[in-house]
Amino acid sequence: MASQPLRQLFTVLHGCIKGGNLNRALRLLVTNLPRTGGNYLLRRYVADTLLALDRPREAAEVYEILVRHFTNIGKPLIAVSIAKRLAEIEPDIGGHLDHIASVYANQSPFLEDDESARLERADNLEAALDLSGTEPDLPQEALAGVAHELALRKDGFASSPDAVPPILLLSQLDVNTLRRVLGSLEPRFFADEQPLLERGMAPSEVLWVVSGRLRVTTANEEVGKLRSEALLGHSLIFNAAPPPAVVSATTVGHVEALALPSDVIVELRKERKLVAAAAQLDLAARVDFAVSACGLFDSVPEDARASVFRRFTPCLVPSDTVLIPEGGLGRGIWLVVAGKVDVNKQQDDFDMTVKTLGPGEVIGEISLVTEGPAVATVVTDGPSRLLYMGRDDFMATCDRFPEILDKVREAAASRLLER
Repeated sequence: MASQPLRQLFTVLHGCIKGGNLNRALRLLVTNLPRTGGNYLLRRYVADTLLALDRPREAAEVYEILVRHFTNIGKPLIAVSIAKRLAEIEPDIGGHLDHIASVYANQSPFLEDDESARLERADNLEAALDLSGTEPDLPQEALAGVAHELALRKDGFASSPDAVPPILLLSQLDVNTLRRVLGSLEPRFFADEQPLLERGMAPSEVLWVVSGRLRVTTANEEVGKLRSEALLGHSLIFNAAPPPAVVSATTVGHVEALALPSDVIVELRKERKLVAAAAQLDLAARVDFAVSACGLFDSVPEDARASVFRRFTPCLVPSDTVLIPEGGLGRGIWLVVAGKVDVNKQQDDFDMTVKTLGPGEVIGEISLVTEGPAVATVVTDGPSRLLYMGRDDFMATCDRFPEILDKVREAAASRLLER
């Protein structure tokens, strides 16, 4: 992650290039590249500036070294974005995307959590950066030559694959499918405070964030942040009529992204492996949300949660399926992942819905703990995705993590007081 001084420098450079103040951009680059140890994100600005100066051959030389470097240090989205720019200069080029696809697909089973040490060293700055852009006082031709020379130096260059952290969806694809997807991506650039996803509206394209940050707002007006490598709109890949977004996402500063436009997605839906991977990712995201929202497993340490959740069995349940009958004994617990379930109580020979539960809600745990009959019937309201854990597995989990049992007992006591 770039330091605050570097982010400020990137913002200034972005404004200079976009506004046509290329002399200032060159002075900023020539002055600050040595102070950052030849930071590779700054070298990209060198290439962008050279291209804006109509020096495509020199820009292409810098882009080529950047594609390989960012691929090898585990920044494939940046590498793809740069490869796309390179393809505009050299339309016949294709080997760079092949390199990204082969390295990433081959390395993805051995993912590392830490970012490359090379990139970290470049971003941890001790020297002060110069944001004035007034020095050195050289002609534009000379400034461009010095910037080009600095950008081509092999200091800190990654010549072989290093760390390859997972990128949502892309890391699930085989090399051939990944290569086709990479070739279909289109660069996008967004200004500050620009909405990328609006709550209540279906996404229009799939977006991977390459650089910058997003502010996310939920229906409860809770605000969070998404950083680079976030993925938006993946449901478009397996669903031609995706549901409306449940959060909104707005840019914080300028943001670069890679997009799969809607017309491209129509063609990519023929790639069964891509569709299956997107559906699997969507299910994983829903399960993660449901588990986080239910709160029952908050006391389980992060490193132990996988072993707990392996005790659950995923189920796709048709509409109007009775999960728990009123008066019956609990056989296990259900966690709602997607869809809705109704809690019905019989009153005067009629079933009356007293509560409707959605994703993140747990059903049946109190009956298990109290060993008493269920006080209501629980039935699915439409097709629903659920996770089921049987009595023995649930009690074994409570033995290992007694805080779960404490929460269930508190809920049971509270429910009895409501009667």
